[in-house]
Amino acid sequence: MHAIKVLAAALWAAVVFCHGALALDCPPAEGRSTVQFAGEVAGKNAFNRGFGPGWTFVLEVAEKGWNIRVMDRDWADLSALSPPRISPHMREIYGWHFRNAANSGPNTGEINAPQSQRFLSFATDAGMTDPAGPMPGRLMLELQDFGLADLEPGEQARMVYAQFAVCISWPEAANIMPVPPAVEGQFRACGLTALYRLEGWAQPVNLDLDIDGDGRPDAAALAVRDTDGKHGVAICRRDQLSLIGFDAEIGELHPGYFESMTDWWVVPRGPVGTGATGEAPPELVGDAILLAKAESSSVLLYWTQNGFRSYWQGD
Repeated sequence: MHAIKVLAAALWAAVVFCHGALALDCPPAEGRSTVQFAGEVAGKNAFNRGFGPGWTFVLEVAEKGWNIRVMDRDWADLSALSPPRISPHMREIYGWHFRNAANSGPNTGEINAPQSQRFLSFATDAGMTDPAGPMPGRLMLELQDFGLADLEPGEQARMVYAQFAVCISWPEAANIMPVPPAVEGQFRACGLTALYRLEGWAQPVNLDLDIDGDGRPDAAALAVRDTDGKHGVAICRRDQLSLIGFDAEIGELHPGYFESMTDWWVVPRGPVGTGATGEAPPELVGDAILLAKAESSSVLLYWTQNGFRSYWQGD
């Protein structure tokens, strides 16, 4: 048993129902992005896990357990319209769902409540407001182990521990954010040819920075090469265009990294902490760009007088 379950049993006199390691089927589907992960919660702890184009899966603490939420980057709840609009809802994971009406034993069917598997859909845009309309995001949560408290007759059981696996899928088109026309025009004027298109496949779509430290503004934007679909970054320094990630490696930064990159942001000029390799960090002449895969790895892209260089930050 996990130590946390033993603690739950001691503090709350919980009964722990062990469901074993159930296999959660999360097959890929053409035209859809998929993410699969597992986690656990206990007591008054919530669970957050980022995925997709700036979304967050949340297990939110509730009085009798936890609520499932899917939040967008502005923290609007994309799962709020998930049908059916009744209680108990698939988004609710409460202890009493698993007990009979008298709270004297397991629920064997007399309480109409979802059990170990929860299926729900969610909007991929906060502007979707029609509960009867299409909800293209799909989420399945499977409880693999849990603990309950307040098991006395007349009480309403609450969940105090949960171990779970999650599968989420959504249309790949939802990953693409529009590029502002002004940014498009800026990069075409900088020399970006028709062989490349700017496309917001990670967040944010573009960056403003001074990467070469000359005091004049530079810009970076996400791009795709039409001939082979490769992903990379276009950087405009004044009127000089650089295309990163399409072919050549930059140190340990391989072109394939951009295919699964989920986030990037500006790191202002200043000291750089020692990275995962233990090598001495670089001295930045200007701002840098941190490229990252959600909850995985990150690498610093920066400018020197000899061109662009990379520094591995973490795994």
